[in-house]
Amino acid sequence: MTARRKQRKKASEQKIVGALDMPKILSPSVPHIETEGNKEAVIDGCFGITEYDNDRISLNAGSLTVTFCGSDLTLCSYSDEQTVIKGSIISIEFTG
Repeated sequence: MTARRKQRKKASEQKIVGALDMPKILSPSVPHIETEGNKEAVIDGCFGITEYDNDRISLNAGSLTVTFCGSDLTLCSYSDEQTVIKGSIISIEFTG
């Protein structure tokens, strides 16, 4: 996707969020993460996998990189809609 198309898409998303008076947290450009204790994380708004190891999984979430640290981490599913990580999650880091 070209930089110009990305800018137009982001502007469109911002207009929709503004028109619907949605909280920014529900914006499509912000990742949504739900955890089940420290054993499972479900992530919406992921655009790619940047690192995958037994103790570290990093995901491209647009302007953020979200990194899960722990042990026995596995990527159980990955799609355009949802990513599921299982294992013993010790921390979640946000950079960007």
